[in-house]
Amino acid sequence: LHLCVCVRERASMGDAGGVGVKPLSVWRILGVTAAFAGCQMAWAVQIGFTTPELRKLGMSKTWVGYAWLAGPISGMVAQPVVGVWSDHCHSCLGRRRPFILSCGLFIILALILFSNAASLGRLLGDITGQDTSRGLTLAIVAFWILDFSINGVQGLMRALLADTTPMHQHALGNSLFSLHNGIGKGLGYLLGSLDLPATLPFFPTQIQALYSISAILIAVAVTCTLLCSQTEVASLSVIGNRARPPAFSCCAGGGYQSSSSGGHCCSCCSVLCSSFRAVKDMPVAMTRAFWVQFMSYFGWFCTFVYFTDWVGESVYNGRPSPQGSQQEQDLYEEGIRVANLGLCLMAISSSVLVLFHPWLFRRVGPKLLWSISLAVLGVSLILSIFMQSAPSKGVVLLYIALQGIPLAATFSIPWSIVTVCIAEEDAKGPEPEMELQSLAESALPSQSAVTAVEGIHAADSDDEESDDDPEEWLHPPTMTSAPGTVSDARRDSSSKRGILSAAFNMSQCWPEILVSLLCGPIVSLFGGNLTSALVTGGIVTLVGAAMVFYCKIPTILQGTPSTRPDGARLQLVEESSST
Repeated sequence: LHLCVCVRERASMGDAGGVGVKPLSVWRILGVTAAFAGCQMAWAVQIGFTTPELRKLGMSKTWVGYAWLAGPISGMVAQPVVGVWSDHCHSCLGRRRPFILSCGLFIILALILFSNAASLGRLLGDITGQDTSRGLTLAIVAFWILDFSINGVQGLMRALLADTTPMHQHALGNSLFSLHNGIGKGLGYLLGSLDLPATLPFFPTQIQALYSISAILIAVAVTCTLLCSQTEVASLSVIGNRARPPAFSCCAGGGYQSSSSGGHCCSCCSVLCSSFRAVKDMPVAMTRAFWVQFMSYFGWFCTFVYFTDWVGESVYNGRPSPQGSQQEQDLYEEGIRVANLGLCLMAISSSVLVLFHPWLFRRVGPKLLWSISLAVLGVSLILSIFMQSAPSKGVVLLYIALQGIPLAATFSIPWSIVTVCIAEEDAKGPEPEMELQSLAESALPSQSAVTAVEGIHAADSDDEESDDDPEEWLHPPTMTSAPGTVSDARRDSSSKRGILSAAFNMSQCWPEILVSLLCGPIVSLFGGNLTSALVTGGIVTLVGAAMVFYCKIPTILQGTPSTRPDGARLQLVEESSST
């Protein structure tokens, strides 16, 4: 509510960008950002049921991690690539909506294919309990399609918000992204905790019921975004004769027409290479926060990959079909539902706790708060050793819900540091106050597989890498200036923001790759005990908690506004971290 009041107060400041885009109502922006809730629901049902379903289809514990490579790879590749393609798309539907529509359809297709992989495998010749290779292959293909499609939509949502709303409404849009994040994940985990086949008997299995319901809700969310974002077309059409032709246009007959052969491939490669190069060129504070985030995400990805399977097998002493007896299968299914209910409580608790972070910054400081939060995650993962004696359901739920404390810190503190560091870089150029305000209004943490995580504004990260900058279509002659003026500085600043944000996102993608490659052999080394993966993640996270004390926390994040001369800047950063 505080953020919405600030947005309304700033409405009188005018719009520094988005020429020809009229302000939208709150309800209209809620519809524009609705597809983000669908993405988060897809992440939630994926985290809750992917590993158990792969296990039921015969995949060994050692190989489960390799299947999860889809998450980090799609996070590093899909978002920037789709961002570049959408920047160069000019169709009657606008730049973003054709890709949101296609990726949304692929999400629905992947959900249906994954949930019915076992049935389709039997139609293709699989024998239950003996040979399930065909169904397993279909499930893996569907899983990878799902990950790439979710990342595609998620990355485009930031750009769509910038295309359809004036600048003074970007902060409101980002806060609604946070709202959709809580709604999508909470609803996905909650549905996963219910015994759906008992309520909907026409669905033979839990995953078929859950994924079918999720597909319907995601279709509704994507449709809302497509219908409410029609102003994107208007924002492009107002330019008239001032627009220069795009490098790529969607033809009526399908495909692309290119004004420069291979231009989009060069742009995509340039974005990816720039992100990797920027990792070593980040400011000192960002570099140290990068490695702490690296350590914490190692622990988080161990949780996302193995947690629900661990609860079903190690805590409830069940076994996935067809390896176990009917009683063991029932215990396993009950454990999966309890784990999803715990994840729902974790998502809710983290959403509530993050609202108090600006206040805690001033009371205990972000460094101590971050270290304690990561210590809670590390210790809780190590304590999984003592959770294998079939504790009560309440103990399991409390154990999972407490992890909302480190989850809130992981999503807010490091990205607040990134926000301030990039703001300080922007402040070195012309109009620092204007650039800082623009950054604070548009910054929001990015989500990889938790991702969730939340996506990269890929449009920002590639605009300056290509000679054909589609964002220039939206600048009338009065907004374009000679090199070295404020307009050029603003575009350079926007490019720098995107590249540095994409570079910091690697701190979440790289550990996911390591977990996928290393935890399978570790589980195999300990005789298939899934607790070993969680303990490994806990140890690495504790190292990250200790590394926090070597981080350089920007002074703007410490103290109180009344005691600092730059209180206005601190207020902007607090609003950004709250979203």
